[in-house]
Amino acid sequence: MVIVANLQAINKAGFAKKSWKHNTDFRFAASDAVCLLGAAEVPSAMMAMPLAFVATGGGYSIAAIQGLEHGANYFVNAEGKWIGSYIPAAYRARPFALANYQLEEEKPILCIDTDSGLLIDDDTEEAFYDEELEPMPFLNEIGSFLVTMLTSREASIRMGKVLSTLGLLKPWEVEFKQGDRTKRIDGLFRVDEIALNELPGDAYAKLREAGSIAMIYGHLLSMQRISGLRVLAEKTSDLGMPRQSNELDFGGVNVDGNISFDNL
Repeated sequence: MVIVANLQAINKAGFAKKSWKHNTDFRFAASDAVCLLGAAEVPSAMMAMPLAFVATGGGYSIAAIQGLEHGANYFVNAEGKWIGSYIPAAYRARPFALANYQLEEEKPILCIDTDSGLLIDDDTEEAFYDEELEPMPFLNEIGSFLVTMLTSREASIRMGKVLSTLGLLKPWEVEFKQGDRTKRIDGLFRVDEIALNELPGDAYAKLREAGSIAMIYGHLLSMQRISGLRVLAEKTSDLGMPRQSNELDFGGVNVDGNISFDNL
């Protein structure tokens, strides 16, 4: 996963004359074999990559499988372009992040990762503030997107807890050939379809109340896409034509309402 190393709060005092540029190079994610997803990302992500459950701090969360080897993301090519039809929200948000998000008594603070290489110390790229020192509209948009993304990820963890409590998760043993050797990937979990079909009515109601049904079937339908990763692992071929955009793309995670970032 992406590690944000050096966050700086965006405000008039420090960013009135600065700008930023859109990320066009995904090599920062080239070693991410998995990427945690929010529950709202599942309908889009399931069409592009296999989804599995992974252990996260004592629980489980849905995640995109991006490679079958440690430190390998098959969706990033040698030029840093993203290959495939869906880019996880965590990558699309770069170079922005939130501070104080989990502190209920404080408002989240919109920050930028100064180690990303996307912060410019002059106004030659996309400005943070206009000539009247008013924040540009995208700042509130990306702030709302980040709040919704993190809320969606928390929902994914809550749903994973329900699945685990009901005994619906079991190890997903994925094997692939590399040369003349057969390798197996550990640490992935899948929904046990037999156990799911045998759930009593009250237990199935718990899944429905938790909003887990769509995520379960999205995960099950996505599993067939593991064959594409196997091909890449065995033959190191391309998944498809590169997909790249220089525009802010908030697709995949719904932004509901407006979030105010008064610190701007």
